[in-house]
Amino acid sequence: MVSKSSYKIIFLGDSDVGKSALHSGFAGRRYTPQATVRLEFAFCNVKIDGKSIFVELWDTAGMERIHDAIAKSYYRKAHGALLVFDLTNPVSLLNIETWLDKCEMNATGPLWKVLVGNKTDSLSRAVRPETANRRGYADDPMQEYAVARGIKYFETSANDVESIQKAIHCLVKLIDDAETESNPEVPRGETVDLSAEATAGNNSSSCICYY
Repeated sequence: MVSKSSYKIIFLGDSDVGKSALHSGFAGRRYTPQATVRLEFAFCNVKIDGKSIFVELWDTAGMERIHDAIAKSYYRKAHGALLVFDLTNPVSLLNIETWLDKCEMNATGPLWKVLVGNKTDSLSRAVRPETANRRGYADDPMQEYAVARGIKYFETSANDVESIQKAIHCLVKLIDDAETESNPEVPRGETVDLSAEATAGNNSSSCICYY
């Protein structure tokens, strides 16, 4: 049996900020709004620096209102979190502080975080002409907000898969680097059986997802 690192990443943020659309976009699925609330999962093979890493992506899919009730299972053994807000909704950014507090209360171990400003495709150039189509500039107030909290910041659109990949790949690398540093002689994360992936064939993509 071949084994490799395995990490769990959870999506956090207010309702309607686009978490499920990002989750589906990264997994290569068409996003379809659901009338019912449920947990959504995707399992991805991500390549970081030539290493193959298995990633579990968890999304609340409309369950934010009962978040506290499912928190124990949702945060259990999570290695990283994508904190998502809507760039067109300032309140969703203010509420990131609440989600950070929930991370502190519920995480069962070290939890690496990345801040994601979503819906760049909905930004009006009249509102943010200097940042509507760029990533990571030092004079961006959102970047400064993230730096003050010791986390990385990315802007995404569900219509731009590359932007989603950059955010998630960064988070996976942060987790993997930390695991390597703390346990240099121990396999990173948990191990998984890769025999099920044999049918996937040879794919040069940096992300192969199963769901």
